[in-house]
Amino acid sequence: MRLIVFLLLIIFSENSFGQNYRFNVGLEASPSRISLRGNETLKQYNKATIGFSTGAFLEYCFPEILSIHAGFGLERKGAAAEKNVTDLNGNIIANVPSRSNFDYWIFPVLLKATFGKNLKYFFDAGSYFGYLIQQNDIYKLAGNPSTTVNVTNLDKRFDSGLTAGFGIAIPFKQKYACSIELRDNLGFSNINGVQPYDSWTIRTNSANLLIGVSYKFIKRITKSVDTTNLSAPVPALVK
Repeated sequence: MRLIVFLLLIIFSENSFGQNYRFNVGLEASPSRISLRGNETLKQYNKATIGFSTGAFLEYCFPEILSIHAGFGLERKGAAAEKNVTDLNGNIIANVPSRSNFDYWIFPVLLKATFGKNLKYFFDAGSYFGYLIQQNDIYKLAGNPSTTVNVTNLDKRFDSGLTAGFGIAIPFKQKYACSIELRDNLGFSNINGVQPYDSWTIRTNSANLLIGVSYKFIKRITKSVDTTNLSAPVPALVK
C-alpha cells in the first residue's frame, strides 16, 4: 500500500507534459526470464530459463499523456528441465538436461501512459498475440553433442495473453529517447496441440527487460495566440 501511495505521489508531483509529436517509432530488445505452467508435470520437472525478445514498435501519441503502442517482433519462450533415463528395472542411470524453445512472432498492443518532463516514466498494459514459428526440444547427454528434435506439430500455432509493464525514458536531441522497461507477458491460451491430451494444459510466461531507442516524427500543429496588441493602451471612456 505504501508503495502505491509513493508512486501516485511521484506521478502527481510533476506536471504532465503535452505530447508535441503524433508518432514514435523505435527498436527494442531484451533478455527474458521464460517459463511454462499449466499442469503438475510442468510444475514438478520444469524450471525457468533465459530467452530473448527483439522487435520494432510504432506509437500513436494523443495530445496529453496517453498513447497506443503496437509492436512486432521475435520472442523465444519455453522452459528448462532435467529428464531421468532409466534402465529396464526402472533404476535411474542418468539425468539428461533439456530445454524447450518456442519461437514466436509476437504482436503486442498496449495502452501507455507517460509522465514527467526531463526524465519520463511510463506504465503500459494490454494484450499480445503470438504465432509459433517452430518448437525444438534440445537434449544434452554428458560427453555427447546436443540432440535437437523439432516438435512444432505437437503445439497449437497461436498464443495470446495479457501484458503489462513500467519503465523510464531519457530524451535526447529533442526527437530521440532511450528507454528501459520491465514487462511481463502472461499467456492465457493452452498451446498443447496433441488431441488425446487436451486436458494437459501448457501456458507460456515471459518477463522482459526491454532496452529501446525511439524517434519522434510528425509534429502537431498548435494554434498560437496573437499577443501583439495586448500591450496597447486602453482608450479612455467618453463621459
